[in-house]
Amino acid sequence: GDWSRGLLLGESNIKQSVALEVDPGGRVHLTWIERPSDQDQAERLHYVRLNERGQVEVDRPLALDLPRPRSPHLLVDQSNQLHLVLLSRTDGLQALYQVRIDADAQPAEPVRLSREGENVNSFQVYLTANGETALLWDSEPADGEAGI
Repeated sequence: GDWSRGLLLGESNIKQSVALEVDPGGRVHLTWIERPSDQDQAERLHYVRLNERGQVEVDRPLALDLPRPRSPHLLVDQSNQLHLVLLSRTDGLQALYQVRIDADAQPAEPVRLSREGENVNSFQVYLTANGETALLWDSEPADGEAGI
């Protein structure tokens, strides 16, 4: 088959991977942490949706009020709802958040999943057998005891 030359969608920090999820309709959802154009600019998430033919339908920054986003993951649940799960670093601690993204690519208000004072090291997001979203994370609570 023929190979295309590819389509540049944006630039990301090399240390942060691009989150990618394909919905049942064949649309591809991607999000990544944009490289700031200068040192004074804060890092932010960028979102792109491609249709089933690989053409760009949506291409814009995600307006989230979360400092220093890290490790974005996307997941489409049984009701075709798109979920963004990510870490946000504040005052030396990483907190875990979930954000629903609607059909118009508008994010809902972020919902904090980890407890206050809990430092989340890593997480996994997946669908259960009945199609619900589930999360598992590794963290250090405020008392210093590690746990899952």
